[in-house]
Amino acid sequence: MFLTLKERPMNAFQKYKENPSHETLAVLIKERVDSIFRITFSMVKSLHDAEDITQQVLIKLTENIDRFDDEI
Repeated sequence: MFLTLKERPMNAFQKYKENPSHETLAVLIKERVDSIFRITFSMVKSLHDAEDITQQVLIKLTENIDRFDDEI
């Protein structure tokens, strides 16, 4: 059985869009930081570089969050 979009629980991004606050942004970042780091580390093979890139990605996310749609 498939859930329709209205039946699916909201993800952290949707919660932030509905209620933008420092708390909901922190939840969004915590939800995504590990996967962003794993992807960057698999590409650059350097712990330090992967940490820097992850930080840059999260900064860009917070600066441009209104430009993203609900599917991130």
